[in-house]
Amino acid sequence: MQYLEISEWSKEYIEEVINDSDKELTNVFVDDFVNLTIKERLIDLEEEELQNILEVIGKNASFFSRLRIGVENLLGEVMLERAMHEADLESEGLLKDGAETLLRRVDGKFEIPSEFQEEE
Repeated sequence: MQYLEISEWSKEYIEEVINDSDKELTNVFVDDFVNLTIKERLIDLEEEELQNILEVIGKNASFFSRLRIGVENLLGEVMLERAMHEADLESEGLLKDGAETLLRRVDGKFEIPSEFQEEE
């Protein structure tokens, strides 16, 4: 068995979830696809093969977990860069009225919510 194909096992599931408009069913699909994968690919394997597959799945899970964190960090940087650019445009008076922005203009006195105020 080629263990490299393990990373392809989720392809059909991912396609199904992306095309699914009802996001509440996503967990059901995960269980369905996991059960189908076990039934079609794993049920007849020997103990050693299952241990090898489990090791490869663990490495894939680790990779994708770290990749997700990396992508989240990258997204945060991109959003921060865009917000800083919008702040520059606003400060220079170049931001068009009604433009969609992450910033919210506050004129006059602004009251800080109590949960963010320091205790005296």
